[in-house]
Amino acid sequence: MKPKKFIDVMRRALRHSITLALLPAIMPSLAGASADGALRVSAACEGGVASGAYRVESAQGNPRIEGAYANGLRDGDFVFYTADGAKMIVLPYTKGLLHGTIKAWHVGDSGGGDPGLKLVSDIRAGFIQGRHRTWYENGQQRSDFVIEDGEITAGKAWNPDGTVLEIKDSSQFLNTEIENDFSYYHRLEQVMDAYPPDC
Repeated sequence: MKPKKFIDVMRRALRHSITLALLPAIMPSLAGASADGALRVSAACEGGVASGAYRVESAQGNPRIEGAYANGLRDGDFVFYTADGAKMIVLPYTKGLLHGTIKAWHVGDSGGGDPGLKLVSDIRAGFIQGRHRTWYENGQQRSDFVIEDGEITAGKAWNPDGTVLEIKDSSQFLNTEIENDFSYYHRLEQVMDAYPPDC
């Protein structure tokens, strides 16, 4: 895949506008049921801007989002939790940009055990750079790609039963995965925007 095409796809996914009217689609899994349906925000402020710990919690005091700001920008890991306290996803930030290793877990019925990994993706300054791996709910790996400078340098995908998935166009396969992932990240950012630090 040409670097420009790949970067354009990433930018489209990042810029895809999802309005607050669509937040209810994700809020049930994030917020869960609370006594009054409200979430509370607490944040450390300095000089009128967010600087320090940030937390969104249910009316019962259970964490739904935990992270930190520096000079008004997201900085460090932002952890999203389900209603029962399981981690959904960790989004790493540096100076307001996604930067680090994103980790997400399957949060459906785990049969009483810990939810398995869903995704581990290396991201630098808002773009995937390094390994991008995904797993099915049964624990079988779904894909494993390496991306360098916007180009796939290696990659493989599997079916849920562990057999190799024959991909005619690995670039298209990965582009679809990445667009879906970034759309989800953007919805989570919209949730955080809906519950800003009150500084």
